[in-house]
Amino acid sequence: MKKTKLGATLVEMMIYIALFTVVSFLVFQFFSFLVTSRKTTDANNVQTKILKEAEDVVDEIIKDGGSIDVDESGNTITIGNYQGNPSISCTVGYNATSGTVESTCTGGSTQTLVSGVVANSVVTTYGTTDNTTIDNYYNWSWSENIGWLDWSNVSLNKETNQLVGYANVINGYDKLSLNCLTTNTCSKVNYKVYLGTDGQLHGYAWGENIGWVSFNCLEGDNSGGSTCASSNYKVSVNAQTGDWSGYAWSENVGWISFNCLTGSSGGGSVCATSNYKVKDSRTKNGVVSMAFKVADSKGIVTDSKWEFEYNTNTKFSVSSITPSTGVTNNSSLTISSVAGSSVFQNGARVKLVKTGEMDIYPTTNFTFTSSSQLTNGVFNLTRKVAGVYDVVIINPDGTTGTIKNGFTITNS
Repeated sequence: MKKTKLGATLVEMMIYIALFTVVSFLVFQFFSFLVTSRKTTDANNVQTKILKEAEDVVDEIIKDGGSIDVDESGNTITIGNYQGNPSISCTVGYNATSGTVESTCTGGSTQTLVSGVVANSVVTTYGTTDNTTIDNYYNWSWSENIGWLDWSNVSLNKETNQLVGYANVINGYDKLSLNCLTTNTCSKVNYKVYLGTDGQLHGYAWGENIGWVSFNCLEGDNSGGSTCASSNYKVSVNAQTGDWSGYAWSENVGWISFNCLTGSSGGGSVCATSNYKVKDSRTKNGVVSMAFKVADSKGIVTDSKWEFEYNTNTKFSVSSITPSTGVTNNSSLTISSVAGSSVFQNGARVKLVKTGEMDIYPTTNFTFTSSSQLTNGVFNLTRKVAGVYDVVIINPDGTTGTIKNGFTITNS
C-alpha cells in the first residue's frame, strides 16, 4: 500500500526558511529605503525653506538700498544709502572663517543668514536677470467698467518671453492671472500671455470674476482664431523704453487700456487729464546674484543661487505718517500728512505694502503741498488684512522712500 505524504521533508523546510529569510530581508530593505528617502526629502525641504527665508531677507535689504556695489573678490555685496539714510550701509557676504553668509548694517549686529556654506563656493556677480519687472510708478491700466489695475506684481521671463504673476483690481478683490504657472493649473487649463517676436503681447489671462482677457485680436475668438477683421486690437511693448500701449479685450469687462496716449474711445490721448501707462523696468534695473553650495548637519549638499533685481534710482528718507494706525473695515481713513525733508515731487504716490498681501492704494490721492509734505490722502481699509505695513512713496522719476513698518491696521 502507498503511504500518504503528511509533511515536508527537511530539505523542503530549509528551502522555505531560506525563501522566507530572503523575502523578509528584501521587505526590510525596501521600507528602510522609504524611511531614508523620506528623511532626505524632509531634510531637503527644511534646507530649501531656510534658504528661501534668507534670500527674502537679502532681497528686502537690497530693495531698501539706494546704491549697490560688488567687491572684486566676489564675496560681498555692499548696499548704500540704506532706507534713504546716506550714513547707513549694509553688507551681505561670505565669511570663510565661520562658513556662513552674513548681513551687517551700520550700527547693527551681524546676522547669520545661512550656515554650513562650503568654503570658496560663494560667487557674487553682476548679471542679467531672468525676469523683467514692471516699473514701480508706471504700473497702471484702466478699464471703464472695473477701474484701475495694478501690474506691479507682474514680470516678464526673458528666457520664455512669458508674463507671470497677477494684475490686481484696485476697486475690487479680483486678480488677473497672466499664466497658468502662476495658479498651478496648467494640467487642467493651459493659458498664458507672452511677448512675441513682433513686439506684441499674445494669448489670454484669467480672473475668477473678470473671466478671459485677450491681448491680441490675432487670437481673439473662442477657438484662438483671428478677429482682427472685425475688431483690430493689440497690446504692444516698446523694445527701447519698455512702454506698453494699446488695448486688451474681455467679454465680461470690455476694453482695458494700457497707455493714456491711446486712452480715449477714439484711440487719442487722455494724458492731460489722466497720466497712466504700464512700463517694464528694462531701462532702470540691474541685477546682482550669489551662488553657493551649503551642507546641512547630515552632510546633504544643496546648490543655491540667489538673484536680485535692484533699481538704479536713489532712495530718500521719509520721517512720518499721520495717523500711523487704522481700523480694518474703515472705508474712509484720511491720512492728514506724510512728511519728509525736501524729497517729494508733484505727482508722488503713496501705498501701504505688506508681504503676501495686495498693495493698498488711496482712493483719494494725496495732495502735493510741498517737497516736504503730502496731505489728505484717503484709504479704504475694507476687508484689508490686519497687521504692520510699510509706507512706500514713489516719485514720478522713480525715486522712492519707505517708512519700514510705518503703518498698522488693527481689527478694532
